[in-house]
Amino acid sequence: GNTGGLTWAEAGGGGKILQVVSGNHTSNASTTSTSFQDLSSNTNVTFTCSATSSKVLIIAHFSECYYNGNTSHYLRVTAGGTEIMRVNNALYAPSLGGEKLFNQDLKFLYSPSSTSAIEYKMQFRSQNSTAVVINQNGQPGGSSLILMEVGA
Repeated sequence: GNTGGLTWAEAGGGGKILQVVSGNHTSNASTTSTSFQDLSSNTNVTFTCSATSSKVLIIAHFSECYYNGNTSHYLRVTAGGTEIMRVNNALYAPSLGGEKLFNQDLKFLYSPSSTSAIEYKMQFRSQNSTAVVINQNGQPGGSSLILMEVGA
């Protein structure tokens, strides 16, 4: 049909992906701490938006979260030290027996309203000092933090 002379290149300016930065960690990471710990320096990612109107699409994949016994994982992502998303009590009932292994994705469209460099981190902790592990069996791909700047 007739597009009125418009081409794709001329269509609107909003919603474009302006940049993508990611961090990946494939080896075993464990903690018994009840305070949040960085998953890895590999998944601490510094990201700078090109405009204050931009949003950041965050996809955090926690791979092979493992625990054995009566505890649970707390998982979160921070931006500049501020918690911006969290899941508590990623837990299966101990009565199920044996090890528990799951994957968890956290996805969030964040508005930093800033063109300053901001460090984003994937973090985890134990609920009760029993060991919790990420990347238990080191499957390909591992855990990753992907940040995409979306133009306004």
